[in-house]
Amino acid sequence: MAGQLGSTELLLAPWVLAGVITLFGALTNAEISSFITETGGQYVFFERMYGPFVACT
Repeated sequence: MAGQLGSTELLLAPWVLAGVITLFGALTNAEISSFITETGGQYVFFERMYGPFVACT
């Protein structure tokens, strides 16, 4: 892939974008966990936010 692109900037761009998206997801998860202090992780978060049907699937 790097040989075909010929540019390190084009090769690093998807990595940087994925890192930013991951950072936003982690910050969102941290914000939600500060409001919902129950144990159970993502299951409890989804159940409280979207209802039991979404939490089960």
